[in-house]
Amino acid sequence: MMEFLLFQESIQYQFYPHSRTCVKSDLHTPFQPIAIPSNATFLTQMYIGGTSGPQEGVLVNIWSVETGHGNPSIIIFSAFGCLPMSVNYYCKEKGWIVESTYGITTGISDPTVFIPPAACSQLN
Repeated sequence: MMEFLLFQESIQYQFYPHSRTCVKSDLHTPFQPIAIPSNATFLTQMYIGGTSGPQEGVLVNIWSVETGHGNPSIIIFSAFGCLPMSVNYYCKEKGWIVESTYGITTGISDPTVFIPPAACSQLN
């Protein structure tokens, strides 16, 4: 399944490539930008990966963020380019949850990947 979230239109499409079918529904989730929040506190800067040779590691900035629910979060962004590397947040029901990003490529080589397939555009 592929999911297309159109926040400005409050619509989401779920496209099933195997059957070439699409399901349209209302989107009630607000857009969450991937950014360092204004209430974040800088903790430290460090390298992720090796440092024995040039360009082996990635210099990152580590930030602490208090969510509105009182649960702590740790976010890690690259020092150069401010690329998201990891988000670590605490959930009372599950404990610490870690989301990491690998294989980041800057830029968009094919912006049409954000356009829902024709099967979805036929839905009203």
